[in-house]
Amino acid sequence: MYDSYGKKCNSRFLLNYGFIVENNDADEVPIKVFLDPSDSQYSMKKSLLESDNYYKSFRVSKDFSEKNMY
Repeated sequence: MYDSYGKKCNSRFLLNYGFIVENNDADEVPIKVFLDPSDSQYSMKKSLLESDNYYKSFRVSKDFSEKNMY
């Protein structure tokens, strides 16, 4: 019998199933991009975020051949 958990990063495996996969090619790195309050376009950029935050979070795959970001 074979059961697949699907392609997931280790943080999702640990949270949902309680284990991680060594050398997981689906691992992701969370990054935050911050706005500079001294930028003359700060207010416009902040309004585009549609949030009270002055940053945007992304999850980027460590495998650069992946085309998806979350």
